[in-house]
Amino acid sequence: MNQLKQLSAAIIFSIILSSCSLYKSTPKHYTLDEVIQLTETKGIHAIIHGADHERKLYVISWSSPENFFNRYNLVISPTSSSIYQQFSTLNRGDRVLIKGKVNKNRGQAHIEVSQLTKTKKYDPKIEHTAGQYFPKTQLPGKLLEQSSETFYLHATDESGSVLVLEYGDTIVPMIVKNPELSKDLYRGDYVKLSYKIHTSEDKRRPTHLYLDSSAETPVEVLDPVVKLHDQELTLKGRLVMFPKSPTINRNIFAVEVHWDKMKNQAPRYFTILPKDFTSENFKNMLKKLQDSWDKNKDSIYKGRSKYINTAVTIEVSGSGNVVSQNQANPQIFTAIDKIKLTEK
Repeated sequence: MNQLKQLSAAIIFSIILSSCSLYKSTPKHYTLDEVIQLTETKGIHAIIHGADHERKLYVISWSSPENFFNRYNLVISPTSSSIYQQFSTLNRGDRVLIKGKVNKNRGQAHIEVSQLTKTKKYDPKIEHTAGQYFPKTQLPGKLLEQSSETFYLHATDESGSVLVLEYGDTIVPMIVKNPELSKDLYRGDYVKLSYKIHTSEDKRRPTHLYLDSSAETPVEVLDPVVKLHDQELTLKGRLVMFPKSPTINRNIFAVEVHWDKMKNQAPRYFTILPKDFTSENFKNMLKKLQDSWDKNKDSIYKGRSKYINTAVTIEVSGSGNVVSQNQANPQIFTAIDKIKLTEK
């Protein structure tokens, strides 16, 4: 059953991801060790997944040229002042060619970059006159005053040995020495985690947390996202756009939903998709959303990895879809007549 669900998700994503047209019937699956070998010998082409210049935290996303879903996120760090200068010009979505030694002894593979070439700058060509995101949360901040906290789970690797958490309005990595404690977590979960703060003599290294496996309750899932799978939902929030990019071949819309138990936590973003993907259904739904977005261009705010229209509220009913632990966002399958848009 799980394999069928995974196949269903792959079919859905293949409609909206540009690289899926390159699939072969039996694409090769690259292991992490094989990607590491390529990185250290020939170099790899990748996309900048995140570039936090203030905290000097940089992550790339590598995808197999044969299979988009065979992908890895890798932390990168410069090995010289000249490479560091190149890092300072990077932004999310840029395409890069990277070569360097890979360190696997830090919980997550880190590329110590010795060669970097920006092959294509990403420009979404979207004006955002309503402002843009700048991180306000200081780390470690209040985390120093306590030993457990509630987080939104931004990402997890397949083994659960590394968690990427959202705390306030910023990202903090967590290293897990006992992956059995976290192997069942889903991206999009709200979790209470016991932790210890990693200290480093290198002041340039961003704050890292360690899961405290000795605590009475190291991991407590407060609101699991997977419970929403196949459930009938009615969601209401601001209209969000993930613009056409190196990995998405068209604008995709979502609804921003805050957790009703803790409004200050990072919200979930439910991607809005039709129940069936015939060309007219998808085309008409996207047009309805795009038209409302375009009528309110003066209210576009640039978030960390998305754009938010502060003048458009959307209410949508449909069924939830969560089929993978590291699914980019939960989805809601709906129909055009189940979408209500309210403009200020």
